Order: sequence, then C-alpha cells, then structure tokens
Amino acid sequence: MALVSQNLDGWRLNRINCGKPFHVEMVGPYKFPQVCDERGCAAVSGPSGAVFCRTKEQADILCEMANSGELERE
Repeated sequence: MALVSQNLDGWRLNRINCGKPFHVEMVGPYKFPQVCDERGCAAVSGPSGAVFCRTKEQADILCEMANSGELERE
C-alpha cells in the first residue's frame, strides 16, 4: 500500500495522469483521500512515494494546486 503523507510540500503530478480536471476521491477500504485525474486515476505522488493524503482538507488543497498548475510534473 502506498504511504500516507501529511505534508503539503514535495507533491508532484504523476507522469501518467491524463490531466484536468483533478478531483478528490475517498479510496480503498480505509477511505483515504486521493487527488485523481479526470479518469479517476491517482494524479499526484508525494514525499516518500505517498499517494494518499492524511486528510480531505490536505487533498483539497493539493487538488486546487494541481488544477491551477502549481504542481511540477515528475
């Protein structure tokens, strides 16, 4: 399972994402928040390979950053 991160720094757009609009989904049996691309695939990865965010609020902020072009591409 991918790591869960509580940071806002170090997140980047995955090379394989299909692009905007990015949105937040609650994923897996533990319903971790994840920023997804328009097809619902994981769109960002973070520090230490994290894919899931610690909180929905964190995922919402990262989603806004992704949609506004603030995140770098891996």
